[in-house]
Amino acid sequence: MSEPERTFTYGERLGMAFSVEAGFLSTLAVSILLTAIVYKAIKRRLDPDSRIQPFFRSPMDYLFLILLFNDFIQSMGYVTILVWARDGKVTPGTTCTAQGVLQHVGEVGTALSTLAIAIYTFKSLLLPWTVHRTHQPWLMPLVVFGLILLFQLLMTLIPAVGVHGNPEKPFYGVAGYWCWITAYYPGERLGLE
Repeated sequence: MSEPERTFTYGERLGMAFSVEAGFLSTLAVSILLTAIVYKAIKRRLDPDSRIQPFFRSPMDYLFLILLFNDFIQSMGYVTILVWARDGKVTPGTTCTAQGVLQHVGEVGTALSTLAIAIYTFKSLLLPWTVHRTHQPWLMPLVVFGLILLFQLLMTLIPAVGVHGNPEKPFYGVAGYWCWITAYYPGERLGLE
C-alpha cells in the first residue's frame, strides 16, 4: 500500500517548484513579521517612554502570534519539497519523516489556531457576556497555546509511535509528491488534514 517510487517528469518538478516558492514566501513573510514584532518589543522595553504602541494589546494578538508560529512550521514542510524536486523522486528516510511531521504538526496547529481565533471572534462579537478582564491579557491565549501544543503532540506521537508504530507500515512516508501520512492510514489522512 506504499506509494510506488517513480521519477518525476519535468512538468511535475516545475509544479513542485511552485509549492516550494509558496512555502518559502510564507516562511519569509512570517519571519519578517515575527522579527518586526520582536524588534518592536525590544525597542519598547529599552525605552519605556517611547511612542511605540505595544503589539500585544488583546488576547487576539496572542492568538495571531500562535497562528504565525504554526504557519511557520507548516511552511517549512513545504520548503522541504525542494529536496524531492531536486532529486526527481521522493525517497523514504529521515528527511521524509521530518517533512511528514512538519506538515502534520503545522496543519493541525494552523487549523486549531484558526479555530481559536474564530471562537474568540464569535464570542467578542455575538455573545453578550464577557470574560472577566484581568491585567494579564496573555493568560487565556497561553492556556489556548498549551492546549493546541498538547493536542499537536498527542496527534503526532500517539499515531506515529504508539498506535501505528509498525515498521512494516510506517505512519509517515511517501505520499505522492511529498511526505506525509502514508496510504496505510486513510482515516488519519482524512481526519488530520
